[in-house]
Amino acid sequence: MHSESLASFRWDGTPGVFRAELRFAPTQNGGSRSLGNALCQVLVVKNGAISTQFEQDMRRPSSNSIAVSADVTDAQLIVLTVRQADGEQFGDHLMWLDPRVEPIGNSK
Repeated sequence: MHSESLASFRWDGTPGVFRAELRFAPTQNGGSRSLGNALCQVLVVKNGAISTQFEQDMRRPSSNSIAVSADVTDAQLIVLTVRQADGEQFGDHLMWLDPRVEPIGNSK
């Protein structure tokens, strides 16, 4: 996802944890390996209220892969966002790798 973007997914409220690995996409076609700064978030909507369950400021080249973990229990919507930070949107292409919701507790 490039900054400014979001992706949203309906969820049935089943107890679970959203997990993924977050990292910058490799640079291509002579792109700068030093540009890139974005704020990444996992937001959830529960009973009409939105809350932040995960937030990470990603900066290239210092950021390595980040493990994402966000409780989505009772959520009706899961929203992944990538927002501009310093330097506008240059180099702000981030990958959410292996995204999944892992069940917790006695869920079916």
